[in-house]
Order: sequence, then C-alpha cells, then structure tokens
Amino acid sequence: MSESDRACDTLQLQTMALYKDPKSPFWWMGYSVNGKRHRESTKEKTKAAAQQVFAKRLTEGKSPVKGNIGFLLDGLLKDYKINGKSLEWCKIVCNVHLRPFFGDKKITDLNKSLIADYIDSRRSKKISNSTINKELALLRSAYNLAEVDCPVKISKLQEAAPRQGFISDEQYKKLVSSAPEHIRPIIVFAYKTGCRRGELFKLKWEHLDLNGGIIRLYETKNGETRTIPLDQQLREMFRYMKRESDWIFTYRGKPIKSIRGAFTTAIKLAGLDGITFHDLRRTAIRNLSRAGVSDPVAMKISGHKTRSVYDRYNIVSEADLHEAMVKREKSSTNSEREVQGLLRGSLSDLLE
Repeated sequence: MSESDRACDTLQLQTMALYKDPKSPFWWMGYSVNGKRHRESTKEKTKAAAQQVFAKRLTEGKSPVKGNIGFLLDGLLKDYKINGKSLEWCKIVCNVHLRPFFGDKKITDLNKSLIADYIDSRRSKKISNSTINKELALLRSAYNLAEVDCPVKISKLQEAAPRQGFISDEQYKKLVSSAPEHIRPIIVFAYKTGCRRGELFKLKWEHLDLNGGIIRLYETKNGETRTIPLDQQLREMFRYMKRESDWIFTYRGKPIKSIRGAFTTAIKLAGLDGITFHDLRRTAIRNLSRAGVSDPVAMKISGHKTRSVYDRYNIVSEADLHEAMVKREKSSTNSEREVQGLLRGSLSDLLE
C-alpha cells in the first residue's frame, strides 16, 4: 500500500464509530474503507479497552483481514511442505477435520461457540482431548503463520495422564510369534530402538550401514536427522531380509504404510488386549534406562528434544520400584538389622 493510499485509509477510518451490540458481550466498530462499510468486533467487553483497539485500528490505517479460514489452512500446508515437516499428518488434520468445519468461515468469524461445536463434534466420535488439542493447535498455527490475530483464545482441553504401559519379555515373545511375518521385523525394530511408527515406514536400504552398525533416520518428527545404533540381532535381521524395494519394510514388494489391522490381529492372537504399538517405543526407552544408558544418550536414540516430553514416558514401572526396594533391603546396615530385631520383640510383646 502506498503512503497516499494509507493516508486515505486513515482519513476514512477516522469516521469509525464504537457501539455496543445488545446481542454481543463485546463492543463493536463500524467504519468505511475505500467506500466499503465494515463491521468488526473489538473482542473487548469494556469501553475503555475497546477504545484502545479503536486507536490501534486508526493508527494502522488498514483494511480488515479478508478471506476465509480455508485460505489460512492452505498457507499452513504450504509451509509444512516447504520446510519438510510432517505433511501427511497435517494434510489429514487440515483437509479431513478442520477444513470441513471451519474452511468456509471468515477469518474474523472464529469464536468460542464455533470452537466448542468443533470439540463436541470430535468428542462424539470418541476422539481424545489430546488429539483435539493437537488439531486446534494447527488451527492456531495457521493464524500465527499468516500473522493474523486469532479472534479468540483457543484454550487447551485437560488431557488424560499419559499411558504407562510396558511390554514384558514374555509378552514381546508372544507378540512377535503371533504376528504376520511381514510385520515381525517392524515389531522387533520398534521394540529394540523405540523408533516412531511414522519414522520407520520411511526407512530405505540406503539409510542402513550394516558394517558400521547404524541406521540413519532422515525423516523424523522433529525434522532432525537421527542416528540409531544396531545390536547384533538387528544386524542379523536386516542381513537376511529380502530387498524387494528401496524401502526396508515392505509387503509383496510394496512399502508398508500402515500395520493397524495386522498389529490388532497379532494382539488378539497373543491374548494381549490393551497393548498398543506405542508401548514398544515406551518399553525401548525404559530398557535403555535399565541398561544404564544415560538420559541424554537415550534421548538422542529415541528422538526426544526436550526433557519434559521424555519424562512423560514415566520409565519407572512397578517392577522397577519393587526391585529397588529389594536392592535397598540387601544393603541394610547392621544398625538397621538390630532395629528390625527390636521391632520384632516389641511386636511379640504386644501380641502376648
């Protein structure tokens, strides 16, 4: 916009009026830009606060944001593609969930009622608060990316405590033996390395260095290349796997994109109801800790960038706690054993 145009807009905006709409809790602005009338909420409930918004609009001297929310989602998808982020997940959320609900709404029409309706709609389909939060976070990101003020604060829903499920050695054996042959290597790799499901499906043979005993993950959740060391069992597994494609994990020569059905079948056959694929990742991280691997190194292997997220895995199980007390008991001092004897004597006297 040229300086003359900006000056013209500013002059026209000086006719802006503040008024209270009886149907809304907010103060509103009515004004004209280039001969076109506009009506916009200040999103403020007091006149004093509304006057500050009034002053800001007057100073900016610009037209209100145009377009619909679908336009913002398009921009977000483009950004994900350009920057190599998790595009597939973003496309599903934007095009399957957000766009049908918000896409045709004006950018300035987003409000708490609309957000609440979306939440109710997703909950009716048994979608967790955690997933809904992630979807709405993308909507918020679309506004931020376009440098457009979000008309309403999108508050996070309370999430359930993270799962604390682990897979025992015996359960792991049952799961692998019950699984279809084409997903057995996937289960073994996830159990050993803690690799995310979306990451391992993108692995190619060119990423594997058997002589060096490592595999490199180039397409990761946080966008950073990760190097994972391979133990002898994994090296042997990869050495004997058929190379039917550029991708490592395949079925009938084609890259595997999902194992939801096959994994569910394996769980049922093994009698392990309640086990999830993510439990393999959680168990791998716990096993690294048990083996004495330091937390920073374990985080490098698992791909956790922040300690707070890593700690959410709660890698201490009940068995670990019991084992700790057994070790503590074995290290009891002479004084502690003498106190134990005194305690037994006292209890015996009380029972007589």
